[in-house]
Amino acid sequence: MHVIPTSRDLPDLNGFAAAAEHALTSPAATIAACAEAVRTLIDRDPDKAKQFLAHLEDASYGLARTIKKFLLYLEWSSRMSRDPARADLAVEGRRALEAVSSRFPSRSAGIRASIPEHPVSVQGPGDRIRIGIEEILENAILYSDPPSEVALRIGEAGLEQVVEICDEGIGVAPEDRAHVVAPFYRTSAARTRLRSGAGLGLALADLAARSAGGRVEIGDGPPGRTRVLLILGSAQTDADIW
Repeated sequence: MHVIPTSRDLPDLNGFAAAAEHALTSPAATIAACAEAVRTLIDRDPDKAKQFLAHLEDASYGLARTIKKFLLYLEWSSRMSRDPARADLAVEGRRALEAVSSRFPSRSAGIRASIPEHPVSVQGPGDRIRIGIEEILENAILYSDPPSEVALRIGEAGLEQVVEICDEGIGVAPEDRAHVVAPFYRTSAARTRLRSGAGLGLALADLAARSAGGRVEIGDGPPGRTRVLLILGSAQTDADIW
C-alpha cells in the first residue's frame, strides 16, 4: 500500500493532492449517482427512491465531515509550533465522550469510561486535544461491532498524561501502525469494512498530540483488543496507574 507522507515529513504534494482529490470526489460521485436514482425512481418506485435518498443523506453527511476534517488538517499542519496554552484533559475527555456518544447513540452504552474527577492539567490547546480524543474514539466505534466494548481511560504514565482507548475491532496490523497517522492512509481491512472513510481521523489525533508536545502510539491491548494511546506532555506527578 502506498503511504502518503504527511506535510511535515516529505513534500510529496502530488501524492497528497491526489489522495485528497480521491477522498473528496469519491463521495461526491456517490451523491450524484444517488440523486439521479432518486430523480428517476421517485414516481415509479417510491420505496426504492427512499432507499437511495437515505444513501444520499449518509454520503452528504460523510462528505461534510471529510471536508471539515481536511480543512482542520490543513490549518493545524500549517501551525505546528508547540502551543503554550494549558487545558484540563479530564474536561476535554468528558466533552469528547459526550460528542461521540451523541453521534452514535446506539453504541454509547458500550463505552466504558474512566476519567478523573479532579483537574488534569496538560500543555496544549483544549479544542485540538478534544477533537483528537473524539477521532480515536470514533474510530474505535466504527471499526468494531456491537455489543463489543470500547474502553476510554485517562491517567498518568510516569511523567506523562495518557488517554488510552481500547476496542475489540478489526485491529491494526503491525506493519501498518507506523503509517496510520499519515493523512488519507487506510489499511486494507479498514477499506473493506468502511468504504466511506477518508483516513484523516488518526492524522488529526497525531497533530493534536504533537501540538501538545506529545504523540500517538498504537499497539496491542488486552487479548483481542487494539490500544491507541494519546500521550500529552508532562504530568503533575510521577504516579503510574497503568
